[in-house]
Amino acid sequence: MKTDQHLDKNQIKQIIEEEYKIKILEFEFLPFGEVGYCYKVIGITLKEEKKKFFVKVFDQTRLCKISSKNLTFSLKNLEILRNDFSIKNISRTVMNQKSELETFSKDYRIVIFNYEEGESLDQNKYSNDQIQELGRIIASIHKSTPNLDLNGAPIEKFDLHFEGDLVRCFGYLDQMEKIGSNEFQKKVKEIIFPSKKMIMEQLKKAKETGANLQAKYKEASSFVFCHQDPVGSNIISRSKEGDLVIIDWDAPTLAPREQDLWFFIDQHNFMDFLKSYQDICPDFIGFDPLLIDFYMRKRILEDITDWAFRILFEKLPDIQNVSDLNGLTRLMHEFDSLDNDIENFIRKIPRLLIK
Repeated sequence: MKTDQHLDKNQIKQIIEEEYKIKILEFEFLPFGEVGYCYKVIGITLKEEKKKFFVKVFDQTRLCKISSKNLTFSLKNLEILRNDFSIKNISRTVMNQKSELETFSKDYRIVIFNYEEGESLDQNKYSNDQIQELGRIIASIHKSTPNLDLNGAPIEKFDLHFEGDLVRCFGYLDQMEKIGSNEFQKKVKEIIFPSKKMIMEQLKKAKETGANLQAKYKEASSFVFCHQDPVGSNIISRSKEGDLVIIDWDAPTLAPREQDLWFFIDQHNFMDFLKSYQDICPDFIGFDPLLIDFYMRKRILEDITDWAFRILFEKLPDIQNVSDLNGLTRLMHEFDSLDNDIENFIRKIPRLLIK
């Protein structure tokens, strides 16, 4: 999120100090990401050590509820990956005084991680070393799936959980002149309403593809533990060690490998990534283009829904609305060419790697 103006910072600080026994020296909001509120905290631990922490706060807004729905599943398995499989390239959670990986209050859900010093990667400029390392990290995580704690695991259903909210957005825009609106809501209408027919057609295509995939992947035995959003902003190059760490594990799921792998197909050194991946996961022999089609179409429709819904129905500060409007504008510029973009994207996969 881009602002925390509406949060009770004193309550958040009190939870950190009481539940984690961290005496806060510095508390800085970080305007990162689209879900949750991020802070850099410098504090003194019970062992009298001065340390940096990354704090993520989830409130009661729609996206925070959706994203944190499977957070408990995620955190317990990150611990297994780090402790049992020595995968150190993932976020490290700090336990509270009750040895729990997250803390709940009436208004907030709080998770604390070790602070990773470094820079997030440029999505368009992965070096050969970086792309190979990412192939190894993601393969190691995928390969570990059978040994994780999969009780209550979220499983890919190839559905569009946001469809009702998208329909609700257009219903609101239809009635906006009668019920009134603010400047940001009017802008939403200007940006997406002229493309309503096209958006609903793309929704229909995604639903049809999802139905085909449901029939094709009735068994989830081949599914793996997927991050779902391994983009450059969620990958940090550590300053001291020089290695990479994947962060933002809010909503992993069991899904086909393509759910993670498609993010790297358009990289100029994609084949280097794939070689590193297959060195660890040689059983991966190729991509299902139907999955790529579904994930690309779903992602843009979901982003449109999330930003439009937040502006129309959640009374957030202007700075957040401006950011969401900019995101919507950018998406709609891409939307006209979505079918061609998906087709061209799939063409980048070598023929021998198409299932």
